[in-house]
Amino acid sequence: MLPPQQDDHGTAGDSGDRNERISELVKQAQALNDGVSELVEGTGTALVGLAARGRSTRRWVTLIGASLVLDVLLTVGLGFTLARVEGNSHRVDTLSSNLRTQICGMLGIFVNSDTPQNAAIARARGDDMAARANSYAIIHRSYSALDCSKLVK
Repeated sequence: MLPPQQDDHGTAGDSGDRNERISELVKQAQALNDGVSELVEGTGTALVGLAARGRSTRRWVTLIGASLVLDVLLTVGLGFTLARVEGNSHRVDTLSSNLRTQICGMLGIFVNSDTPQNAAIARARGDDMAARANSYAIIHRSYSALDCSKLVK
């Protein structure tokens, strides 16, 4: 069965139904308004949180960028320092090789002068033979330690 047709003016019995529906619509509108208000509050808090995170992120990015620049500068500086150390090392090797050659030449003269004839001359002069033997022992050890036999011929 079909419900009765209503006209635009309504009847007295319909006005109670209508008031109930309006009251229900007002309650739903109020609930919707409360929900929207909660969303707006939450959105504001979220936006404040996002702004704070954005500032923190920018600080970290700036810090990381600065540390990267510092790292590059230190790496370049270390490269130049390493090149200078390498050059100095080569110079020291050359100088020590030249010095070794010169010292070995002088030690070779002393080693070659340690002969029985020179020992007899020193004894005849009255030299302290123990001190002479000790001195020549030191000269021979130095000559061997510097491996001078390969340099002096």
